[in-house]
Amino acid sequence: MADTAQQIESSEELAERCQDGDTRAYAALLEQFGPRIFGFLHNRIGNVHDAEDLTQEVFVKAYRNIHRFDTSRPFGPWLFTIARRTAATFHRRRRPVEILDENAVSDEADPQSRAESEDDCRRIWAFARTLRPRYFEVLWLRYREDFQLPQIAESIGTTVLNTKVLLHRARAELARKLEAAGFYHSSP
Repeated sequence: MADTAQQIESSEELAERCQDGDTRAYAALLEQFGPRIFGFLHNRIGNVHDAEDLTQEVFVKAYRNIHRFDTSRPFGPWLFTIARRTAATFHRRRRPVEILDENAVSDEADPQSRAESEDDCRRIWAFARTLRPRYFEVLWLRYREDFQLPQIAESIGTTVLNTKVLLHRARAELARKLEAAGFYHSSP
């Protein structure tokens, strides 16, 4: 019964319990946000092992600084802010030279239409990774994390209006890159 109650609790409530020293609440936050933070970092960094290490680093930082979290605000943007800053520090320390292949084929045995759709999605995100880091971040937070504009603004430390501009420019730049690569197919 306690597990059901814990699943109903918001991430903000879990963070508040974590502030009170409840390690089970921290474990629930880790379970809830771990895969999402890993996905964000993996797409920013491009290396599974580094993304795993950075994900762990993000959660250690979050745990050490949970007392600074304002439980009246959303937890997700706070945690993604830590992840974004951790990735930026990683990039400053070590400039990656490996570029992911945007034509990578999935080794999953799925129906062709699903495979094509997933391949298109992977190709689009591969192109998105070539954008400025700030553009990639707003696209990722909006379309992969389904954050609303105020949450994105909070995560990246800017205003909602600036976030709208960044998102517009990121979409336009991505569309130009996709079109230049022949990704868009004209209808006959």
